[in-house]
Amino acid sequence: MADIPYHVDYDEPFGPKGKCPWITLNGEEIGDSQLIMERLGSMYNKNFSSALTQEQKAVAQAMRIMVDEHLVWCLVVWRYIVDGGRSLLACMEWPRFTRLFIPRLKYKIEKVAKLQGIGRHSSTEVEEMGRKDIAALSVYLGNNQ
Repeated sequence: MADIPYHVDYDEPFGPKGKCPWITLNGEEIGDSQLIMERLGSMYNKNFSSALTQEQKAVAQAMRIMVDEHLVWCLVVWRYIVDGGRSLLACMEWPRFTRLFIPRLKYKIEKVAKLQGIGRHSSTEVEEMGRKDIAALSVYLGNNQ
């Protein structure tokens, strides 16, 4: 989209912060999509929000934080706690023995979700929160590109 050359490496699924996405740029590992965009923008002289007004930039920041810090946790709770990782196993080919690790993964995610805060709510409450986030995005984006 920004005409920045890249190479996808599937060997290491998790970056320096133990999460995705991440990149290696000139030997330096950079985690977090926002930090990646800022670094690439300055390096390649790309201003990804140059067409936005100050108000639009503020709304974009708020929406990004809602998606990155709230909606994603609603999805994590559904995928790993409510669904128990079944949808993940169904959509990918996994060796049989990896299925044994799902309960451990579920336990770890429950623990992290409680620390984050979203895991302290019932699955019904979390689902409703996620629906409200998606509705807010939908209303704001409307028919815009």
